[in-house]
Order: sequence, then C-alpha cells, then structure tokens
Amino acid sequence: MKTLNFVGSLEVTLFAMLVVFSVLVFIALIIKIQTFLLSKAEKTLKNKNGKKDLEIEKKETMIEKHQEEISVSSEDADLEVVAAIMAALSSYMDVPSENLVIKNIKRLNGNGWKDSAIKNSLR
Repeated sequence: MKTLNFVGSLEVTLFAMLVVFSVLVFIALIIKIQTFLLSKAEKTLKNKNGKKDLEIEKKETMIEKHQEEISVSSEDADLEVVAAIMAALSSYMDVPSENLVIKNIKRLNGNGWKDSAIKNSLR
C-alpha cells in the first residue's frame, strides 16, 4: 500500500473541492433554468388572463377612490367610543348590552389603571 505525502494529499483535496464546486454550479444552473421556464409560463398565463386582470385593477381603483371619499366625523368617532365602552361593560358585568344605559362619560385625571390596581390590591 502506498502512503500519501503532502503533495498527494493536496491533490486529493483540490480534486474533491473541484467536484463539490462543479456540483454546486450545476445545481445553480438548474435553478436558473427552472426560474426562466416558470416565469415564461407565468407570462403566458397572464396574457391569457390579461383581460380579467385589467377588470380587477379597475375595480380596485374604484374601491380606493370610494374609500378616499368616506370620511369619519368626530360624532361617528364618539359613537364608536361609546359602543366600545358599552361592549366592555357588558362583557365585564355579564349583562346584555340592551340592559345598559350610558348617560355620561367623563375622563378621569391621572392614571385610571394605576388607581384601579391599587384598589384591587387593598381588597
């Protein structure tokens, strides 16, 4: 049996590295070919469905125009806040919201969460 010297081991190492890199290049070429073929197939599908895509784009632009025209007034925002508070109270008290009547809502000075936590810890 023949033993390898330093030069022989370098030859084996370089040959193995050459094999690995050539396989990697081959895999990269396969991926490039697949992306090229898939993009070509996608373009042909878009051409077939081009009319449908144009109709969808027109509808989307119309929806965007209508959304820009809609504006929320401060009264609507206040009603949304009242509705959110009523839903939270209804859920917390386990009472149907039809049985609740909110007469007045006042903002408290200070941190309400902090005060509530202190009261709960003193119970």
